[in-house]
Amino acid sequence: GPVRLVLEAGVLEEEAGHRGLELGLHVDGDAGGQLEGAALPVEDGNEGVARGALDRRGAGAHGPAVGGILLPAIGQAVYAGRGLGCWVDGAPARVSATTSLDGAYLSTSSYSHWPDADLLAVKHAGCHLRTWGDGYGYALVVTGRVDAMVDHEVEIYDVAPMPVLLAEAGGRFTSLDGRPDAAGGSGVATNGTVHDELLALLQG
Repeated sequence: GPVRLVLEAGVLEEEAGHRGLELGLHVDGDAGGQLEGAALPVEDGNEGVARGALDRRGAGAHGPAVGGILLPAIGQAVYAGRGLGCWVDGAPARVSATTSLDGAYLSTSSYSHWPDADLLAVKHAGCHLRTWGDGYGYALVVTGRVDAMVDHEVEIYDVAPMPVLLAEAGGRFTSLDGRPDAAGGSGVATNGTVHDELLALLQG
């Protein structure tokens, strides 16, 4: 059956849509087996993926207190708690040490949402452009295997875990306009060092 997450406040699933949850679950049948979100009970059927699960108990004035990305296809889990560090399969996770966009690896879920000017800007800055997308792309930033991830269009449930994951791994997460949470409608995750340079390029 379909992937479903049960919260105290209700249920959110792809077929039923949003049912009064402030934050919830997005089910994607085509995303290749990724679960993003806080550590919550998830009943996983044989279809698709639960992405962006977040319980109200895991959020506060500073956003989510915990977050995680599960990648069953490669048997990997990345998770963090505010003030407790970020971990990948039980080992500390840290972002890369890259200091410039020239030569940096930048990924996205899709370039189809990018304005032409933004795409040319990062290309001319010397970025290596890739499409390791969705939760996997953000996990690559958190674990230092790529330097930046940019999505021009996201829902809050796509990126709810990212602020705490990036912060605890030594990186940074904002929207394209610099908003430091998951509700800005876009996502920019970096190792922190290249963040301002990248935002300046994308803000034109």
